[in-house]
Amino acid sequence: LVFQELAKTEGRIIEGVRDFLGMLKQNNVPMAICSGAVLSEIALILEEARLRPFFAVIISAEQVKRGKPDPEGFLLTLQKLNRIVSPAEARIQNPILPNQCIVVEDSHWGLEAAKAAGMHTVAVTNSYDADQLAMAEKIVTQLSELSIDDLQKLCT
Repeated sequence: LVFQELAKTEGRIIEGVRDFLGMLKQNNVPMAICSGAVLSEIALILEEARLRPFFAVIISAEQVKRGKPDPEGFLLTLQKLNRIVSPAEARIQNPILPNQCIVVEDSHWGLEAAKAAGMHTVAVTNSYDADQLAMAEKIVTQLSELSIDDLQKLCT
């Protein structure tokens, strides 16, 4: 399970997002967005980039009382994702747990929130350098550096 915080760089989706999301979809990984942006901004970005179909759940700033670094947004995202990706009976018996989630982030606050939620973390250095994102379990400069095997290893 991956929570992808969509990151823009100079008005563009960060490099490699489409291929990364395609790889996850091909491997049946449920995906969601948990963002500090408002829903109208998220929707515009997703529409322009034609990425909306990848995400089962979108949680925006309006849906939480406390933003990052509070874990509320990530925990709400997981709660909603569990309602969508699992049949009712399976959800009760086998919900997706926080330690089965990987948050891909580009900020220290997001990484802190993910850790507080009990989720695994990958940092992408498009906004901050690696030193500022050192709390992540894995740090990459591009999403193309990540494979399904890399992500599975984080959860084992």
